[in-house]
Amino acid sequence: MLKTYGICLWSDCLQQERITSLADQFVFFHIVEKKEEDKYWSYKQIGLLTTIPFILAIGPILGYFIGSWLDKKLGTEPYLMILFILFGFVASAKQVYNFIVRSTKEEQKK
Repeated sequence: MLKTYGICLWSDCLQQERITSLADQFVFFHIVEKKEEDKYWSYKQIGLLTTIPFILAIGPILGYFIGSWLDKKLGTEPYLMILFILFGFVASAKQVYNFIVRSTKEEQKK
């Protein structure tokens, strides 16, 4: 029968004779490994969530500058600027959607 360990180091558990069988050792290592995976998963989610606002902002900003520059070169103010801002919004939304889909797939694998 498998034991519950609480929080203890490997050496402490061995000294207290709480880990005696191979099955207990497997469970102990699986618990430690799972905690490490969860920690890195949390960091990855934080990184993803802080990236999304930047992506949403950068697309339309780049569209504004590119559209303004083209409008000045071609004399079509403000039409290309508006068009490229809209392209920026669409591209940013598509990228955020791809991030969310990829994150959801990785979470389901987990």
